Amino acid sequence: MSELQVIESALHRAARRRRWSSALRGMWLGLLVGSILCLIAAICFHVLPWPNWTRTLIAVLPLPCLLLGLIIGGWRRPS
Repeated sequence: MSELQVIESALHRAARRRRWSSALRGMWLGLLVGSILCLIAAICFHVLPWPNWTRTLIAVLPLPCLLLGLIIGGWRRPS
């Protein structure tokens, strides 16, 4: 391998690591947003007359937010 190929492969690995780092940061932000929404929904469940099936919906609410944060965080390629 030439020196240029070694440098390019190192840059590709660093870009991949930065992209995963950004995706994980987005995942944690999504989890934070999902847990806040879950807390608000749980408070509303105790105050408002909602049906019992909403408990399951409230419990599952952070998971789509977590996945959405992961996708949004890893979407953009690092420069």
